[in-house]
Amino acid sequence: MMGLITEGKTSLPIVKSGSYTAPLRDCDRLHAFNDTGSGPVGEMNDDVNPILISLWKEGVNPDITDVSVTINKTSSGYTVNWSVIIDESKNGKAYTGIYSRGHGGEYSKTSAWIFTDVSVSSGHASIGSCKTSKFIKKRGTIGDMVLVKDYEYNKSGKPGCQVNQLFYKYELKEYPPNSKVETPPNSKVEIKKYIPPANVADKTRVDKKLKK
Repeated sequence: MMGLITEGKTSLPIVKSGSYTAPLRDCDRLHAFNDTGSGPVGEMNDDVNPILISLWKEGVNPDITDVSVTINKTSSGYTVNWSVIIDESKNGKAYTGIYSRGHGGEYSKTSAWIFTDVSVSSGHASIGSCKTSKFIKKRGTIGDMVLVKDYEYNKSGKPGCQVNQLFYKYELKEYPPNSKVETPPNSKVEIKKYIPPANVADKTRVDKKLKK
């Protein structure tokens, strides 16, 4: 059932940020923006998705307008900082999820595949493949999925890890777009005279209603 958009309780846009670390040679952890098979890491999905659902419940059609990532390398390891900008959808759709996939690997003469194998149309990071994610299926039935950010790190090939990650926003059919009820711009107030029954003292009241 669609909700109705009322006065928002949350100020928009929202910027949600997080950070995590990875050892120098652990390139898989470096691009684990949410988790690995062994547990949580960046927790981007886990932190952002509840905010999207909360906005939807307030009657707002949520949207993810940008994803920002910076990776800093030191002699002891990597620090990853990420941020997601959440705003009201401008196209009427309700994007209630964020998800990402990509590749991470050590630079070598043959590591160009890290970037050439990441695509929205083919491979394990593609939209078609991501839509089969068990993580998403646990949340509901996926609808539209759209690329928000194609992030590349160390594509020039310096010693160390290289990363190519695709960040998507998506709809869930269990959370359809909220409908918006607005007062017509040319609405007028009509004053009606109340006519009492014959056995009641004469009086007048004013009823207000919208006249389209």
